[in-house]
Amino acid sequence: MADVRDGPIWSAIGPKGSLSHASSVSKITSSPMTEAGWFDYGAELLRTVVGLLISVDGWWWAERLSWIVTLLGLPAVFIAILQLVRRPKVRVGFPRDPGGTARRLATLSDSTEIDIHWAAGAQLSDPVQISVVVMNDHEASATALDVNFEVRYPIALVPVPTPLPQPPGMPNIWSISRHDIVLNPGAIYWIRTTFRVPAGTTQVPLFAIVSMRDARARDKKLSLSVRPV
Repeated sequence: MADVRDGPIWSAIGPKGSLSHASSVSKITSSPMTEAGWFDYGAELLRTVVGLLISVDGWWWAERLSWIVTLLGLPAVFIAILQLVRRPKVRVGFPRDPGGTARRLATLSDSTEIDIHWAAGAQLSDPVQISVVVMNDHEASATALDVNFEVRYPIALVPVPTPLPQPPGMPNIWSISRHDIVLNPGAIYWIRTTFRVPAGTTQVPLFAIVSMRDARARDKKLSLSVRPV
């Protein structure tokens, strides 16, 4: 029988009649692995597994974690947006009773009428109270903080019982002001003053100014019509 090592396949592997290469391989593969070798093998295997997890499942977990972080952060973002859009709605004017028996929400008007009595031949009327209010509208979505409220009156009115302050450089004006007012939605703050009105007066012009935190000042011209009684 012909030696199989004579064939072309074996010739391509190694020299005819030589087993030195095969014997060398046999010695290497059959030798027992040392403890250090097993340690190196385990470390390499662990690195391979971790690399596979990172490349395959790692991105999946990273994506899920980013979604969790986003969802947890949404309430804070929503609250911040609400804080930005929430605003008080401060208005000034004369209070007006809407009437009726249902829930009565006060409304404001730029003009109103007031009854005033003059004694016969008197140059000044009986004392009369004039009320002007600042209100944070009941539809407002935030509390008005640090509200400053001022009302100015013509010098022709005579304050009772004592004169009112006058703004600097404005000798023809009486002024009364209040500061650091806090108004919840629907809340009203009143400034009430008592005057004697000169005889023959038909109209009393007033001027109201209101300002608050984080907002520019607003002013309003008001008109008081006099009705003799």
